Amino acid sequence: MTQLARTRNQVVALQRHRLLVRWGTALAPLATGLLLILAAFWVVDFFFQLDAAQRTVMLVVCGLSLLWVFLRYALPLLSRHESTIDVALLVEQQHRLDSDLVAALQFDASPAVNYGSPELETAVVEQVSELASRIDFFEGTSYEQFSRRAFILAIIVILAVASIVVFPDHVRVFFQRLLLSADHYPTQTVMDTVVVNGKVVLSRAQHPTQPVDCSAAQGQPVTMFVQCINASQMWNNTSPLSGELRITGVDGGKKTVPLELLPLTDRLAGLEEAAIRIQEAIADPSVLVDQWWLDEVAPTVAFDAPLARTKLQRAPEDRAALDAALLEIHRATGSWPGSSADFTLFHGQFERLIESIDYQVHIGDAWTDPARIQMISLPVVTLDLKVVPPKYVGSENSRKPIGSRQLSVLEGSAINMSLSVANEKQIEDAWVRVSSKSDTTRWDLVTREDQRMVWSLAGTTPFSNVTKEFSFELHVRDTDGLQPESPIRGFVRLRSDRSPTATMELVHRVVLPSARPVVGFRVTDDFGIARLLLHLSVQRQHNEVPPVDSASEPTSADLRTQEIPLEAAWLPADKLPYHGRYEVNMAALELSKGDQVKLTIEAVDYRGETPGKSTLSEAVVLDISDEAGVLAAIAEADENSEERLNEVIKEQLGIGDEQ
Repeated sequence: MTQLARTRNQVVALQRHRLLVRWGTALAPLATGLLLILAAFWVVDFFFQLDAAQRTVMLVVCGLSLLWVFLRYALPLLSRHESTIDVALLVEQQHRLDSDLVAALQFDASPAVNYGSPELETAVVEQVSELASRIDFFEGTSYEQFSRRAFILAIIVILAVASIVVFPDHVRVFFQRLLLSADHYPTQTVMDTVVVNGKVVLSRAQHPTQPVDCSAAQGQPVTMFVQCINASQMWNNTSPLSGELRITGVDGGKKTVPLELLPLTDRLAGLEEAAIRIQEAIADPSVLVDQWWLDEVAPTVAFDAPLARTKLQRAPEDRAALDAALLEIHRATGSWPGSSADFTLFHGQFERLIESIDYQVHIGDAWTDPARIQMISLPVVTLDLKVVPPKYVGSENSRKPIGSRQLSVLEGSAINMSLSVANEKQIEDAWVRVSSKSDTTRWDLVTREDQRMVWSLAGTTPFSNVTKEFSFELHVRDTDGLQPESPIRGFVRLRSDRSPTATMELVHRVVLPSARPVVGFRVTDDFGIARLLLHLSVQRQHNEVPPVDSASEPTSADLRTQEIPLEAAWLPADKLPYHGRYEVNMAALELSKGDQVKLTIEAVDYRGETPGKSTLSEAVVLDISDEAGVLAAIAEADENSEERLNEVIKEQLGIGDEQ
């Protein structure tokens, strides 16, 4: 039957309409709650700058809040289901049709063939069909709750759209932060670059808020430069702007280091100082241009003269780059301030790094996320110096390790230099700078192991044959580019090989012409006696020199002096000091009363292939006399001895002392 097709369509349309209103009424508070929750999240996140963990907690709280809104306002409406018969009953109640409409729809859907009265069904259907054409099925549908909720949602949406239009960057960052991004909300102060110890750790173009972790040397200062854009505008140029470096140690200790604004005058002075240092390096080739030198020259060069910094980076390999860098600095200072006025520069220094630290940079209303400075231990090296004296010194004195760096060596000695690493760090490069009165020279050390842990000097160097005094500085650089806190310094002095000493003694100085007086002598030296001679000269009363007929004591009418070897072989150091005696045969000299014999000991030390140095003892003169003269000399000596003995006794007893 098709008489109720129009009526059925109207009932179905009302059913769909009520479903849409019900869904709209259910979803409006859900959307309103979502927008309000996001707005609350935004406010809290903006003012408290939540980190990723805090935002995760907030997301959970917001999710639970949105779930409560759904259960409270949406689920009751969404869980309600209305069939066609339910909608027809509502229409009957609205228009007081009793149950004719429901019956007609049922008769039209399944006509009674085997039961009931067909005439009655037809009459009901025709009556309802005629009545349905005169009633409004949508009459009585309530929109009050839907309208109220939709109005509130519309206001919230308008405010949200206005916020997006007014603060597009804030909204963009907010949704990125919802995804646990590390982005920061826009600030008036913009940190463009952060440099730690010459290394760029933050670049706005690459990672605007999260500095990369870096490393720094143990015990060394940590220097930071921060380049900012629009930093002065936030204060309207009425007060100086400063920042701070917030540091947290591994043990939780906190410290704040101020970051001071560098005026343009100070930055210009830094460029001028850098130019002076570069000129000194150009004028003096002995100035070592390495990374440490670059970091010390002028840190502001990287900001105020970036082209100069680029050229300076090549200076360790190509010193000609110093001239190009100097030219760029002169250009920057000549047009000062130029582009340097477009940004501000902040500087701070953490005096001494003793542990790894986490830090944050705060300048104005801008800040960075936490980053770490990992402490790297400096290379600890042990210097071993072994002195190899000349061969004539003796093997017992060679290759003795010297603990002191102030060395005193003999001329011609060799110094074996080697260094080893004590803290397992691999050495990348090692060299020693030798400075004397005339010049300064660099000598590179070579490694003896694949592990690059032991280095030594090789080849011909000032250490291989010490001929003059010099000072030295040992420099070491490990694979991290670090050097010890200070270079190892030392000095090599020449220790003179002292000349030998010789003394001689006689019991009696007056002897007979035929006497055989015994000469006692003592000689000593550092490393040995090569020759030992007795020089004998005769002074006759009438200046005549008789011949000498002894084989060991040559006789020649013209000979006024004689050299008599006292020892056949050389005397090594272990036999010194040496005490000896020699009997002089006076009869062979054919002496007479009144003659004098002068005796002198000559000692020549041993210096290997180098000629030795000689020393003469004090001369001893023998007077030649007869027996009466000898006895008188002995008696006089006895009287002098007795007189001296009496004086000693009086001194001991205190006789004759004044009160």
